[in-house]
Amino acid sequence: MLLEVMDVELKVPYINSPRKNQILITCQAVDFKKMIDKTIKKENVTDSKKEKLMQLNSEISENDNPIIIKGTWK
Repeated sequence: MLLEVMDVELKVPYINSPRKNQILITCQAVDFKKMIDKTIKKENVTDSKKEKLMQLNSEISENDNPIIIKGTWK
C-alpha cells in the first residue's frame, strides 16, 4: 500500500487500524529519512514543504527508534 504523508510517499506492507477510522504505521527511521531525501529532490515539491521536510530530516537520526505515524482515513 502506498500512502502520502506530507508529500512523502510511504510504501508500507501493513497498516494497523486500532479504531474504525484510525491508522497506525511504523517505519524504521533510516527508511523514513531515505523517503524524505527522495521527496526533497522532486521538482513538484514546493520550497516551503522542502524546508519543512529538511527540518524534520535533521531532527531524525538513522539510529532512532522506529517512526510512528498516526492518522485517520479520509
